Amino acid sequence: MAMARNTHRAPDSSARPSDASVRWCREIGAVRSRPSHHREDIMKVQVSTMIARPPSEVAAFTSDARNEGRWHTDILEMEVTSGDGVSAGTTYHVRTRPGMGVSEGTGTVLEHESDRTVFEWRLGDLTSVITHAVTADVGGTRFVRTVDLRFPQPMRLASPIIRPMVRKGNTRFVANLKRILEDG
Repeated sequence: MAMARNTHRAPDSSARPSDASVRWCREIGAVRSRPSHHREDIMKVQVSTMIARPPSEVAAFTSDARNEGRWHTDILEMEVTSGDGVSAGTTYHVRTRPGMGVSEGTGTVLEHESDRTVFEWRLGDLTSVITHAVTADVGGTRFVRTVDLRFPQPMRLASPIIRPMVRKGNTRFVANLKRILEDG
């Protein structure tokens, strides 16, 4: 006789999630990668624009986080602490004003390719993975900025409030980038 599976039990962290739960997590933007007492929610925001510049110029400018303070208005200071500023493994110290106060944190270039750079930023308990991607398009370059913001459990209740703020801010930052690169 086959044993019935207890579906009310907490999931085993080593077990693979069902296809339905993976689809549900993708739909709501949440990823459960640890046992429930260490749960993190991931919020994904993606903003793109057309920039009337060659892809190589857009990629060169956006792959160096030292330039980000010119178009990301929350950045107060960005300093390379190791590496060349662009290559994978480069680290940064950042001072930012994401809200009412000033925060300090660290950043690392996780991946760098000619058309894509992935950064990881840590500000206190918040971790964000930001991807800058460029593709050639008619009249210039399609630039896509993707922000994956990881909320630790105590902050996950605030994610519905924070999401529109992150989208609005990143829309503004990408518009600034377009203006700076197109105006020379």
